[in-house]
Amino acid sequence: MFEFIVNNQEIATLVFSAVVALSTVIYAVLTALLVTETRQMRRAQTEPKLVAFIELREEFVNFAHLYIQNVGAGPAFNVSFKLSASPDDEGGNILIDEFSESKFLETGIDYVGPNQKIQSRHTEFTKEFDKKIKAVFTVTIIYKTSSNREIRDSYKIDMSQFEGACSFGTPHLYSIAQSLNKMKDDVHHIATGFKRLKVDTYSSEDRLRENVEREERRKEQIAKQKSNEST
Repeated sequence: MFEFIVNNQEIATLVFSAVVALSTVIYAVLTALLVTETRQMRRAQTEPKLVAFIELREEFVNFAHLYIQNVGAGPAFNVSFKLSASPDDEGGNILIDEFSESKFLETGIDYVGPNQKIQSRHTEFTKEFDKKIKAVFTVTIIYKTSSNREIRDSYKIDMSQFEGACSFGTPHLYSIAQSLNKMKDDVHHIATGFKRLKVDTYSSEDRLRENVEREERRKEQIAKQKSNEST
């Protein structure tokens, strides 16, 4: 092998150079991929991501709101909204009109921080239900990142997803809030004298009388039992 390399130095040098060149190319490609992945990870950790969705009220499913939430890690600036539906979609246009009564959907928002959630005016499914439950409309959100890069996201919202939705019982947080509110009213009534505490007293005389009555009943039962045995 050594003699072959010595006798064919030019070929060996050519092969070695090709291997080095191929290794350099592979290294350059891997470095470029690593840089791209690092850049994407940094962008994901610092850029906003605004989403739009409909959510029913927990305590009453016949009411729903349009929510805008920043699920990204960075702030969003100069946020504007556009709601659109097909002209033939009467329910979609009704929903857009109702949600758009919230001023921020018309004027936009200067800043939306990470995890910030914004709620629109509600809509009632008890009104125009047949039209609203078939509605399909689009929410387009336009905003800028801290690096002034513009992002445009569109979300198609199909209201038929809520067909047949129902809830059972009272939500825990809502029930706790109601109980605390009732407790507050009771304490206020007692403090102001509006209501008096109902207190049952039980004295030593009551205990003595109860013991005497119990002993008399026991004696009556014994006497009755002896009478039955004698007969």
